[in-house]
Amino acid sequence: MKKVVILTRSLLNPLTKEFSVGGVQTYIQDLAHLCVKSKYDTVVYQLVDSDVASCELNIGNYRVHFFPDKKKNEEHSNQYAFDAIYTAENVAKCLFIIATDWLGIKSTHSNVIHIQHGIA
Repeated sequence: MKKVVILTRSLLNPLTKEFSVGGVQTYIQDLAHLCVKSKYDTVVYQLVDSDVASCELNIGNYRVHFFPDKKKNEEHSNQYAFDAIYTAENVAKCLFIIATDWLGIKSTHSNVIHIQHGIA
């Protein structure tokens, strides 16, 4: 099965588990729904502060993982998080979408793209 992994910092409120309101959040939600409709196994990883518990939520037909950023105050913390997620999720026919330019993640893998909504 084809798979899409979307990485973001903002989709759900980590405390209430409700959608945050905004253009980026709407864009990510729409993108996830379109991926599911196109028969992709779809998962969204949301980097959260280290004091937020790691959890997985089912939103419609896709999953959202809260991924605590344990190295938040260290240089390249987002890179460490991405590398761990990439290692855990990378399978054949998998596309990784980094859905913001704020994370400062670099990758030389051919199955990783960066997108942004509007002007960050």
